[in-house]
Amino acid sequence: MDQSLEIAVFCLKPGVTTDQFLQAADANAADFQKLNGFVRRELACSENGQWLDVVSYESRQAAEAAEPILSAAPSIQAIMVMIDIPDGGWFHATPTRSYARRG
Repeated sequence: MDQSLEIAVFCLKPGVTTDQFLQAADANAADFQKLNGFVRRELACSENGQWLDVVSYESRQAAEAAEPILSAAPSIQAIMVMIDIPDGGWFHATPTRSYARRG
């Protein structure tokens, strides 16, 4: 598989609501959709308020090329002030296996 995943695990900062964060993420979606090699982005939240942000790119090169573009985007800056990412909570990974539901 050539696909690359960008994964972030984080919590919202105190005082930031889920609705505020999701509105910022929705506004940010257009910036992702303009990127060459962008496939999809999925956000998930656990019962204890920990978030998972998984962005799929066609390749590691596409993911690396997206980083400076997204970092400069005002929509990302709006998100970054809302979240706390612990050390090691943001990384790239290459899928090695995929299992799907049978039948």
